[in-house]
Formats: sequence, structure tokens, C-alpha cells
Amino acid sequence: MRHNGFDPGNAGRAPGCAASGRRAWLSLFLRRGRHGGDDPGTTWDYVHRGREPAASRLDDRGVCKAAGESSGRCPSSNDATGGNRRGGGNTVTLTWWGSFSALFTVEARGAGLHQPARWATLFVTPLAYFCLLGLGLSGALGGPDYLSFVAPGVIVMQAMGGLSQTIYRMVIERRWGLAALKLQSGVPLSSYLASVLAPRLIVYLAQSMVIAAVASLFVGLAAIPGLVLCGVAGLLVALFWNLLGLIITGLARNYQTRDFIVGIIVLPLTFAAPVFYRIDTAPLFVQLISVINPLRYQVDAIRGISEGRLDAVSLAVSAASLAVVAVIAWRSAKTLRYASFEG
Repeated sequence: MRHNGFDPGNAGRAPGCAASGRRAWLSLFLRRGRHGGDDPGTTWDYVHRGREPAASRLDDRGVCKAAGESSGRCPSSNDATGGNRRGGGNTVTLTWWGSFSALFTVEARGAGLHQPARWATLFVTPLAYFCLLGLGLSGALGGPDYLSFVAPGVIVMQAMGGLSQTIYRMVIERRWGLAALKLQSGVPLSSYLASVLAPRLIVYLAQSMVIAAVASLFVGLAAIPGLVLCGVAGLLVALFWNLLGLIITGLARNYQTRDFIVGIIVLPLTFAAPVFYRIDTAPLFVQLISVINPLRYQVDAIRGISEGRLDAVSLAVSAASLAVVAVIAWRSAKTLRYASFEG
């Protein structure tokens, strides 16, 4: 983690001990975070299981004191976390799956996925949209046929929830240098991003399944396969909005700007998409906004899947927008390696 040219992993240590020293610093910091009262949702426990901790192999000058290592260079080894050396011995990399498992556990607990009360809270929003707004409008706009139209749109709406959640999480990671700490300690970037995104995708999938189950009570059990398929296909939509949140976090460096961007994105795009009404019956200015609204194409694509047809234009636009956002998000995520300490 670098800030103003300072790398705590190399400070006061012999060059050969840079990698092991960085891991020792990480181990001590995260062990303190796990047992010293810090938020467990923003730290993860990195302990060399079955081995003497790296910190005990350094003397007061930061020189390795292992037997037979007069050069001050720490011996390399593979531990239970899958760590290994590459290149000249100063870079530590961890296995992809080992890193993902450790980080995902922390991210899932930080999101409260181990708490039944948290799940009950997560189900309130989709049920409110469908049961209150959808059912309320169905009485005047077409009964079960209208509910069959609304259900896929409400499922896609839940994918947008990951936008604000990802922004909030990544702000913490960037502000306190946690992302830089993990990445400079050898965690693969793809593994890190997957661990951050996975809990949000799980939440979305659970919400979509709840909507499918409730909707089937009103439109018939025959609609369940199509709605379940909508939820699964909607994972790509959820990925799009989560990656967009990552991009916004990288571009906007203060809370005010981020809140402004989210405010002008969520509600306008939601109500300018064919979730509760058909675009071709909307006023002209709404139709113009929907042309540049990615949510419009995502809703049309998912609704087509639920009806057993493929909307080629909507699918192509949705796939292209996901590809563009993925490339930009990957480039933006590379900057997380360096701590900015910006709010």
C-alpha cells in the first residue's frame, strides 16, 4: 500500500524480506482487526496456519532470523492459504480460490447474510414493489395479464440495488486503504472483485426467486419456470449495475458527488424503463429518455425471455453495455492497488 511514496511492506526491512515482511504486516494488522474490536466487515483474518507467523521470523531490524539465512532473505514456502513467490522473490501471490474464500466470508458477514433478520429486510423492497404497487395497478390495468407483464420488470429492478451497495462498500475499501492492503499482499485482482460482487449477486438472486414465487400465486404456477429463468438471466443485469458502482467509486472522489450521481441515476432510469407500463404508450419525452436508458433494454430482454422469445435488439444492446462497463471497471479497479485515502 503506497501513500506519498511510502510502502509499509518494505519500510525498515532488508530487500529480500520485502514480501514476507509485507505478509507479516498484513497478518498482524488483520489479526488485530479480528480480535481488537475493529469492524469485522472491513477486515479479514490472514493467519499462516500450521506455521510460525512471519512476524516471529524477523528481528528488530526487520532482518530474517531463520536458521542458515545469513543473507537476511526469508525462505519461500507454500502455506495453507496457497501463498507462493514469483519473479525475483519480492512478490507474493495467493491462490485464486483461497483468496476468494477468505474474502467472500468476510464480505458475506459484512453484508449480514448470516442474519435471518437481514434477509427479511432484503425481501421487503421487492415484495412492496410487486404486492403494493403491482397489485394496486393490476386492478385498473388488466389483472393477471398485467402482473405477468410487471413481474419481470420488478425482478430487473432488484438488480439496480447492487449499485448503491457496491459504491458504499468500495468507498470504505478505498477510504481506509483496505483494497490496497489486500491487493499488495498478493490477492489476485479478479479474486478480490469476485469476492466483493458475489454477495450482491446472491442477494439479487434470492430477491428474484421471492418475486417469482409470489407472482406465481397470482398468475399461475405455469409462470414459475419463465420467472426463474428471468432471475437467473438477470444475474448479468445485476453484474452490470454492480460494475457501474465500481466505476462511479473510482471516478467520483467525494461523498457529495457520488450521492448526486446515484440520485440522478436510480429514480429517473427506473421510471423511464418499461417496468410498470409500456414505453410506446408513454409521453414523447419519456420515450426519448428511454432510448439512452440501459435499464429499458435490460427489462425488454428479460421480459422477452419470460415470454419465450428473444428480443435481439435489447439483448445486443444489453450485452454490449455489459462488455463496455466490464472493461472500464477492470481498468478502474487497478487503481485500488494504491491507497488514496479519499472519502
